[in-house]
Amino acid sequence: MSRLLLIPDIHQDLTFLSRILDREKLDRFDQIILMGDYFDARSEAFEGEMATRMTARFLLELVRQYRRKVRLLWGNHDIIYCRLREYVLRVGAEGIAREVEDPELRETFQRTLWINESWPGEMWARFEMAVKADGWLISHAGIHPDFWPANPDPDNALSQLRDQWDSVIGDLFENEDHPLLEAGQARGGALPAGGPVWCDWDEEFVDGIPFPQIVGHTPAPAPRSHARSWCIDCAQSAYGVVEEGELVVLNLEGKVIGGSGEG
Repeated sequence: MSRLLLIPDIHQDLTFLSRILDREKLDRFDQIILMGDYFDARSEAFEGEMATRMTARFLLELVRQYRRKVRLLWGNHDIIYCRLREYVLRVGAEGIAREVEDPELRETFQRTLWINESWPGEMWARFEMAVKADGWLISHAGIHPDFWPANPDPDNALSQLRDQWDSVIGDLFENEDHPLLEAGQARGGALPAGGPVWCDWDEEFVDGIPFPQIVGHTPAPAPRSHARSWCIDCAQSAYGVVEEGELVVLNLEGKVIGGSGEG
């Protein structure tokens, strides 16, 4: 058994991230799993160029310090910034201002530039769809049974799904509309349930694959469970620790507010 630190959706809130890292001694963990959605601030206090660049640099330094101990998961808010990387670095700020007319779209392109000027390309190569550890499958939004391969061996099925995901991510322009990257009906898409970065916990998630899951993506005031699985996105107010296979969810004061050992 290993000891895992699980940090859900950061959304540029470095105060949230720093409070966790200050409270927990990272050397005591075997893996530090960041669960996606690093950018696109939920609060105006963390918006803008400086906050975006600071977030990118903070995460880069965390990876450089702890190396392979840090696992980065894809979130739905992250994919666009990888997809546009080559374009924004080629045309720069002046090219974006000249070529992108829509103000909202221009902001997205500008944010993409800020991130990718602060990150080396190899950061994106570290991103994963899901991490399996201590009996849990940890992803940004959860794996719905609709996407689970029909393979009787759970580990082989997961390997198949990872291979499919990696193939899709390998050419984001060609696969922009691939079902694995699409939202479900609860998030404005056409599918009954979203893919691994889009599945809505409240309306779409089903605990129906061989592994219990831990996810973020769908914020709420408190952590909540579906059968064996847990959503720990509490809008930058909670995080998870897995020890001896048990999940404990803590608030930023270190108080236990949920977990698999309840009851």
